[in-house]
Amino acid sequence: MSRTVLLGTISSVYHDWVPYPVGCLISHCMKNPKIASTTKFLEPLYKNKWDNKSTHEKLKQADILGLTCYVWNQKANDDIATLFKKYNPKGIVVYGGPNVPEDNLEEYKRDFVDYYMTGPGELQWEKFLDPDSNSEYAIPTPYTDGIFDNILDNEDDIAVAFETNRGCPYHCAFCDIGESYWNKLTLFDMERCRAEIEWMGKNRIEYVSVCDSN
Repeated sequence: MSRTVLLGTISSVYHDWVPYPVGCLISHCMKNPKIASTTKFLEPLYKNKWDNKSTHEKLKQADILGLTCYVWNQKANDDIATLFKKYNPKGIVVYGGPNVPEDNLEEYKRDFVDYYMTGPGELQWEKFLDPDSNSEYAIPTPYTDGIFDNILDNEDDIAVAFETNRGCPYHCAFCDIGESYWNKLTLFDMERCRAEIEWMGKNRIEYVSVCDSN
């Protein structure tokens, strides 16, 4: 059965960012042949000023909507998800990201959200789209996979997040990365890091934020 999926990481008010978190999900899931043959991923949502014709058209097309929730975009996500349900009452809404609590989920739940995911979402999304999958966790490569090529063709001022590792061995109470699911530290292969830096240079990215936890 074919389905159309729309993912989004809405940017902060200060700058539009390439939607790296959901790009990782797409990059990982599209390596699963079953998902690749049955699933169409629409270009992800990312603009802070999201309320436009393009977004509405994507929401009308989608069967599944997945949004990454941070403190700066929770209100926007709630508005987008509510609008999606008006267009497609039978559509499925999935929330993930740091704002979704590992504990005390009842206080956070929304009537218009069907599923919640905490922690790294790549394997969870693959299992969600293909219940028979049994992949091992591997860091995706959305930049060099070409996930954002169309976005960059249409943007001349956009920020990019860059990782050389993922996870943190510490348990700081003030930090989302202190949650237990992040405590395994995964170092990225240097060839991968070099390839992504070269990709940023080739695409003339002017603003890069290194998002390593340490």
